[in-house]
Amino acid sequence: MKLLKPLILLLFCVPGILWAQNPNWSINASSFQYSMTMVSVSLTNCEIDNDPNNQIAAFINGTLAGFTNTNTTVNGDNYAYLVIYSNSPGGESINFKIYDADNDVVIDAKQTQFFQENASLGNVSNPIEIASEYKLTSLDLNNITLYDYSGIDNEIGHFLLINEMGDSTAASYSFIYDSLGTENTSFDFMNNLLILNEEVDYPTQDTFNIHVTATTSYGCEISNHFVLDVFNTNVAPTDIIQYTGCLDENSEEGSYITLLIAIDTTPNDIHTFEFVEDRNFPDNQFFEINYDELLSSQVFDYETKNFYSLQIKVTDEIGNFYVDTFYVNICDVIEYENALGNNFISPDGDGINDVFKIPNVELYNNFALHIYNDNGNEIYYTDGNYNNTWNGVNNDDKGLPSGTYLFHFVDQDDASLEFNGRIIIQRDNKY
Repeated sequence: MKLLKPLILLLFCVPGILWAQNPNWSINASSFQYSMTMVSVSLTNCEIDNDPNNQIAAFINGTLAGFTNTNTTVNGDNYAYLVIYSNSPGGESINFKIYDADNDVVIDAKQTQFFQENASLGNVSNPIEIASEYKLTSLDLNNITLYDYSGIDNEIGHFLLINEMGDSTAASYSFIYDSLGTENTSFDFMNNLLILNEEVDYPTQDTFNIHVTATTSYGCEISNHFVLDVFNTNVAPTDIIQYTGCLDENSEEGSYITLLIAIDTTPNDIHTFEFVEDRNFPDNQFFEINYDELLSSQVFDYETKNFYSLQIKVTDEIGNFYVDTFYVNICDVIEYENALGNNFISPDGDGINDVFKIPNVELYNNFALHIYNDNGNEIYYTDGNYNNTWNGVNNDDKGLPSGTYLFHFVDQDDASLEFNGRIIIQRDNKY
């Protein structure tokens, strides 16, 4: 089809065709067979640029195919009424350039179109945007990893900036210090990474508010407000290590028993210990807790009671807790001031009082037993490690007659550790 010169061309495009303006673009309309028109605006820095000296130029296969100034004003906005020429009726790809008069630079536009004979693209209500950069549509913070234990220089997440084409875009980042960015100072940027620059003081602070602006190299900006929740990784303690030893009886009040140690998978957690008030655990009253030490609060006697059950609660620094039943054993010790042994035996084989028994004889593994008659003559002795087997016989294993005898139970290495007393043998008139 032969090129016709429509009225719109005479009104709006002739100046751009007939003579060149900066940057010295020029075109001879008569050398083309086909044309299409486009109502457009130029965008620099992602904003419509109303400078009437700006120009938009179209190129097909690298050859100038039309240009015009953005100098047609409608309702206060400047538009470019651009005629695009070609010698092919359709299908050719059109690229665009913007002449930014303010900065006196030519910028490659992002948009492309396809040539179509007699097509009319855009209008004043919906112009074709020819931009130095695609519009930014979203700013997100991904892979957020803000934990209760996060510290200085920890990576919290990375920003993802998306343009209108759905592509990610590089940018620089800065904070907006306003009511939406109350915790901006807690963070910093490293390229598109958000970096923490202080320790997280959880649970005192469990959320952070930041307000961020992303700015591209062309000056396009987009902002977003982010609420960052601190992820609680602190789990409750699961156990208290049980005490496997015992406290010697007669130990003074306030004696150290054991260190209380909580089992907790949370790194570097802080624990406090306390007794649980429970009427089912009255033994709590006999002990005390000093930070993480279990202490006695009275003097214990093995023969009175030698096993105590406590209920202890351990709480971590954010209030997680665990309650455990804790056990304390009292150890029997040699009490030299007390007389030992039964003072009567009847060795008749009935299983009752057949032998001379010393309670807890295993505690006296170095003691020897000596038996004397009324005249003070030794009639029986052991050489240590007495095991509660003397049944009223002499050293020749002959039974002694009924009567009263003396016993001497003594430590073979320290004669000051001894027990003395009388013992009666009753044999039912056999002797």
